[in-house]
Amino acid sequence: MTDQSADQTVAKSASAATSFTQEICNTVHVGPKASSKDRFVHTSLLQQHSPFFKAALDRNWNERKEKLINMPKDQIEVFDLYCAWLYGRDPFAVSHPFPCNCPKVREELTTYNHLLRNAWQFGDKILDHDFCDMVIDNFISHAISCTIWFNPTSSTYTVHVLLAFLFVSY
Repeated sequence: MTDQSADQTVAKSASAATSFTQEICNTVHVGPKASSKDRFVHTSLLQQHSPFFKAALDRNWNERKEKLINMPKDQIEVFDLYCAWLYGRDPFAVSHPFPCNCPKVREELTTYNHLLRNAWQFGDKILDHDFCDMVIDNFISHAISCTIWFNPTSSTYTVHVLLAFLFVSY
C-alpha cells in the first residue's frame, strides 16, 4: 500500500467516524401514547439493518422530514434490546446462577421467554432478519441449558414444539 492510498484510507475512516458522531439521530416514540418513551437512534444504523426503517427514512414520508418514528404497539423493553444489539452490545448477556427448577428462576425464565418471543416478533415486523436470528440463537441456547424447555403450560410451548420439529426434521 502506498503512502497516498494509506492516507486516503485513514481519511475515509476519520470521515466516517466524524459523520457518525455528527449524524442527527431519529427519535423513536415506543409504546402507547400515554406511556411512550423516546429513544434516539442513528439513522444510518436503522437504515442499514432494517428495510422497514430504511423505507420510512429514505422516502418522502413524514418520518424522514420530522426525524420522528412512532411505534405505539411495541414494547420499550424490546426496543431497548434492539438498540443494544444495533450498537454492538449483547442484549442477552444474562445468566441465571440458580438451577432451572427453582420456582423464582422458572418465573424469570417464563418472562424471559416472553421477551424473546416479543423481540423476535419485533424483528420480523421491521424485517431485520439478523436480529431475529440472534434472538432465536439465544432462545435455543437458553432452552438447551434448562430442563423446563418443554413445559406444556408455558405460553411459548408452541415455539418449542416448532423448534423441536425443525431440529428433528432437518
